[in-house]
Amino acid sequence: MRYILLLLIPLFLTGQSLYAQEHETNDKGSHRKTSYFRISTAIAHTFVPEETTDGTKTAVLPSLGLDIEFWVNHKFGIGLHNDLELMTFEVKENENILIEREYPFLMTLDALWKPYKELVVFVGPGIELEPVENYFVFRAGCEYEVEISTHWDLSPLVFYDIRDGAYNTLSVGIGIGYRFNSKKK
Repeated sequence: MRYILLLLIPLFLTGQSLYAQEHETNDKGSHRKTSYFRISTAIAHTFVPEETTDGTKTAVLPSLGLDIEFWVNHKFGIGLHNDLELMTFEVKENENILIEREYPFLMTLDALWKPYKELVVFVGPGIELEPVENYFVFRAGCEYEVEISTHWDLSPLVFYDIRDGAYNTLSVGIGIGYRFNSKKK
């Protein structure tokens, strides 16, 4: 709960500017409405420390992602980020107890911030759902949106997931996104 409050404080501190009808000018001199939705799909590799009977090694899992974001202005947004790890693996939990994770699905609700141009920094709480046991997750990461047309972008990304009382993972990937309601004026 305290993580959620820490994420919401910056949004409340920005006051009325979040709800204003703002416009920004792009490189071509035209304006687009800055309040918009963005949907993105991603493919990634997730690095998981795997504990087996042979010892510790790092497993590299393929992952698929689907992100749904709402940008309230050109600097701040909120996003529902979803990832599916496409393998079964074992991890060490607590004192030498090995648990098997079967295709875990992660959902995080992230605060989004663009500190510089199209660099997006995101943090937020979430949950990892899996048939045997679910974990609370805290995610932090960044991506850089490279515009490839009026509505489309390509974004390399990296993020780190911390699971409460369990293992942590690092993911590296690339996504392709589509912005809705970014009409030219």
